[in-house]
Amino acid sequence: MLRPVILLVFAFFTRSVYAQGIGAPVRLNSVLGDTLTPEINARFQLLPQIAGFKWAVFFLEDDSLLNAKVEWNNDRGQSQDTVITPYGTLQSVSKKMETGSDVSFDSAKVELKDGTVLLGKVLGETEKEVMFQTSRFGFQKIERGQIEKIKYQAVRRMPDSNGTVSDPNQTRAFLMPTATTLPGGTGYVGDYELLFFNAAYGVADWLMINGGTVLFPLPADEMIFDYGAKIRLLEIPNEFALATGVQILGGGLIKDASGMAYAVGSVGDADRKLNLAIGDAFSGPGGAFIWGVSGDARVSSTIKIMAELWVFPHSSYTPLIVGVRFFGTKLAGDLGLLYPIGVTLGSPIGIPVASITYVF
Repeated sequence: MLRPVILLVFAFFTRSVYAQGIGAPVRLNSVLGDTLTPEINARFQLLPQIAGFKWAVFFLEDDSLLNAKVEWNNDRGQSQDTVITPYGTLQSVSKKMETGSDVSFDSAKVELKDGTVLLGKVLGETEKEVMFQTSRFGFQKIERGQIEKIKYQAVRRMPDSNGTVSDPNQTRAFLMPTATTLPGGTGYVGDYELLFFNAAYGVADWLMINGGTVLFPLPADEMIFDYGAKIRLLEIPNEFALATGVQILGGGLIKDASGMAYAVGSVGDADRKLNLAIGDAFSGPGGAFIWGVSGDARVSSTIKIMAELWVFPHSSYTPLIVGVRFFGTKLAGDLGLLYPIGVTLGSPIGIPVASITYVF
């Protein structure tokens, strides 16, 4: 009886010393949990180079630096363990898991004992600290003693057996912006009607910039440019977001730069969303107040139906666009028909609208 007890105490002691040397055990999120299983590893390829993989546990060394202890079977079927130090950071694991999937780290509202409320994502938890990423204040390490409570929001679900992925182009409908901004450090390039090139970049999670021009060659003094920025003011994950922005059109053929300042609110999640935008056009003949509404709904793993309506005061027509979006993990294509309500087209087909976007 004494020998098993001695072995148990020895195993516990050596495990504790071993763990202290590579950091504190960390729970990364509700999907990954405390242990990386073969199923999760196969889906997200966090440790694809290790043959015979059995499981892995992550440890937080300092700040957001992660080490990994991995158990695997060698060619003879014998169990071995390996320590990868450093493996990466909390942020890099988050981006790797979110690339090409519909999984997000836990969104949460953290209430501190001093009354401060923080909204963002929990990147990891240890026994003593919570690592938190906010769009406004960046990365925060919060001691558990300072936390009154944490309220976790819904986590985007994992891809299911039919290959459901997240729409990579959630910052706009056909043309109208939504209140969603690009994650910091990501961007997209796209094309409208084979004639207009556009690109955007997430400067931060709450700030994105964009620009575009025509693709066919014109003299330098006749080129047309479109550029702007969008700031996300508020976000309640999977429920509501509010943003404001400006879009400017200028160039040689446009003598005076014109454009629109706008605000947009979005209600819903990645599968179905309703957007309401109001804007004030400047320059031109005195400017004009504009409002628009758009919405989308997922009808299959990679298809959404969409509709968009703009209202221009004192205009003789109201443009309505209806159609579909086809998307994968990085690429999205929109096909729609534009109907200028109030104008007789002489055909029920409408005016074709098409675009393609690649997200990186």
